[in-house]
Amino acid sequence: MGLVIPPPKHPPAVVPKSRVKLFIAAILLALVYLWFAWWLMMEPPARHHLPPWTAAEKKWVETRMKYHGITTCIQDKQGYYFIRSGKRCRL
Repeated sequence: MGLVIPPPKHPPAVVPKSRVKLFIAAILLALVYLWFAWWLMMEPPARHHLPPWTAAEKKWVETRMKYHGITTCIQDKQGYYFIRSGKRCRL
């Protein structure tokens, strides 16, 4: 005769579905906790400080704003611009 394997004395260990859900919830909670702790300790980004305006630059900006018919403009590293119809326009 061939090799006969006796049946197991105990059924295989089956993890209940409630424990699986609890394990997944614990992992997600730990990830959220780690993300929140990182967010609290994160340093804010450095702000870009622009030099103050000179009198000539201020006059030039005011004349260009008057030419375009606007009352405000934005300054960044690339220069001055304003938003018209959702598009960025150079001053």
